[in-house]
Amino acid sequence: MVQSDLIKKLNVNDFGPTKKQQTIIDHLGTYRFISYAKPLCRFGCTFQDVHDRIRLDKKLRQAVFSIIQEIEIDLNTKITSHLVEKYGPLCYQDIFSWCQTDGPNKYLKYDAVDRKIIEQEQKQLINTITHLSKSDKPETQSLLELSQHISLGELIHIYKLMSKRNRKEIASIYDCSANELISWMECIALYRNCCCHNGNLIDIKIETRPVTPQSYSKYLFRMKNTETTTNRFALGCVVILHLAKTINVEKEETDALKQAILALSSDKTTLESYGFVSREGFEGAFGG
Repeated sequence: MVQSDLIKKLNVNDFGPTKKQQTIIDHLGTYRFISYAKPLCRFGCTFQDVHDRIRLDKKLRQAVFSIIQEIEIDLNTKITSHLVEKYGPLCYQDIFSWCQTDGPNKYLKYDAVDRKIIEQEQKQLINTITHLSKSDKPETQSLLELSQHISLGELIHIYKLMSKRNRKEIASIYDCSANELISWMECIALYRNCCCHNGNLIDIKIETRPVTPQSYSKYLFRMKNTETTTNRFALGCVVILHLAKTINVEKEETDALKQAILALSSDKTTLESYGFVSREGFEGAFGG
């Protein structure tokens, strides 16, 4: 089947394709176009409607990524500073002093942590955070010096390695439990990857739901006759908003996110379809 035939099967009223439309499809890719078209074409739409939605989602990704960058920087600073203050600047070379040393670690799926596992993790950690260093002797550098090379995924792994006490102390900074913080970090990592790889963010469906920040639960759509919250965009959005509020992200950043979401809402793609309980709930999530 010719790829344009896949689009013709949708309810895109004015799709030919014309020369201009085909140029846009050749740039975007057929399946990317279809993913953005599907929520609209149930009601009938034009090619321009879909193209506009794709461009608006780009602005949404930019707004989300801007806030996630602030959250990631804060997490990096808090976690690495905590380790250095308690265990010294070269603590990454002696993780026995600060990691979980026995029992099951459900976050890393270890049935029983032992010395061999810790030694493997330490070797991997040293390699991970020193391989991008420009120093001739990266092993002499402080964790704080090397922290700029630590990705969000690696930071999450370091947090999961920590002892229960250390995890608790870090989580308290964000007014949550270790379980909540890990689920939130993994959620923002998912959204971050979507932003960085030009994915369809507004229509995202989260397979592993993060713990809903308690004060935001009332703003989310719930499955009928259940306590199960949405797995749509709004769920990750309130996680981002909660963390942004905790670290005092500038209001102009969250205002930009709010406007980006509103620009994507219409009678065809409502705020409810994105996982918010209502327009009032959306406003509540953003502070009224």
